[in-house]
Amino acid sequence: MRILYLALQQEFPAPHAGFSHVYSVIKSLRKLGHEVIVVCKASRREDIWKWKNYDGFEVLSTSLHLDYFPPTVNMPYERIRQLMTLEILRACAKFKKLVEDRKIDIIHERHDMRFDISGLVSKLSGIPSVLEVNSPFLEECFGEGSVGYMLRNITRRASFKLSSSVVVQTGILKKIIDKNTGVNSKVIKNGADPEMFRPLEKDFKSFEFLKGSVVVGFSGAFKPWHGVDMLIEASKGLDVKLLLIGGKVQVSNGLAVGAIPHEEVPRYLNLCDILVAPFAPSKDEKRKEMYKRYGMWWCPLKIFEYMAMEKPVISSRVGEVPEYLEGAGLTYEEGDVEGLRDAIEKLSKDKELRERLGRRGREKVLEHYSWDKIAKDTERLYEELIF
Repeated sequence: MRILYLALQQEFPAPHAGFSHVYSVIKSLRKLGHEVIVVCKASRREDIWKWKNYDGFEVLSTSLHLDYFPPTVNMPYERIRQLMTLEILRACAKFKKLVEDRKIDIIHERHDMRFDISGLVSKLSGIPSVLEVNSPFLEECFGEGSVGYMLRNITRRASFKLSSSVVVQTGILKKIIDKNTGVNSKVIKNGADPEMFRPLEKDFKSFEFLKGSVVVGFSGAFKPWHGVDMLIEASKGLDVKLLLIGGKVQVSNGLAVGAIPHEEVPRYLNLCDILVAPFAPSKDEKRKEMYKRYGMWWCPLKIFEYMAMEKPVISSRVGEVPEYLEGAGLTYEEGDVEGLRDAIEKLSKDKELRERLGRRGREKVLEHYSWDKIAKDTERLYEELIF
């Protein structure tokens, strides 16, 4: 099967979860024997509409900003120019030619807060398309019911309905998208690479001060809604040390190592005995009303990467996280620092429980949440649409 994968707002490579998701899915699709051609966002102007090779993938860089109409007041000139000069028509022609030249069987597009072009190209080319939606961007940016939202949602509904199928990460996100666009989306969850994220012998080189301690770890962004401040507070006075990956902050009982390359994250996580995802969506001022209305719609990669490491996981009880962690970790009410503290203390004192939860977590990833499993689910959807 020849797949054209459009990630028009995603640089390739890039140091964040968006790239990890795209790369992991297409890597697993290739393992199944499919040919994947990637179209991504150019990181430099001189790379626009140029081909490159990344890890054996053909990657075409573009600079398309196919915004919903009408333009916003603070929209950069180049995006207004592309919108008003109908750049979408030229882009459609280029992608249609690419589909024909490469004999593409299906188009897969990663949705951003832009007009999704895959549906149009698929109709012009006579092949199916899949639109992957990872967040309700319009609702986040404009708020349901606003004039700006309603005008742009007309365009979004049209582009979604041109797609042969719409895929979302969670049942919560499905409710939002289906209600506001009129589609019947399918749920395909996220996952982890259990070959990359796997238990190893601990190497405390450069981290001797952690040796002999129960180490509690966190990996990710240090945004307020990721709850790092609550983790630091909850760990005070406990006989544990913290290892925080992804940002810099003062830690009296451990270390924050800052951002590191994604491929090095497993080595750091392996030093930990307990891994924590203290999500705090109520601290997200921009989106907290939506979280109250629907619940947290994320399907966090870090949860599955933690589980793949065969470590017990502690997380706040938000969204669908309790389902993922059933039998593999402990949960507490969002914002409850004492509840988080109790969970850390319980696991820090019970090695047998840590090992049991960790084993079950890795088993669940291998059974349900590996990228290979997600790729097979995606392949099955492709086959339904093509054949």
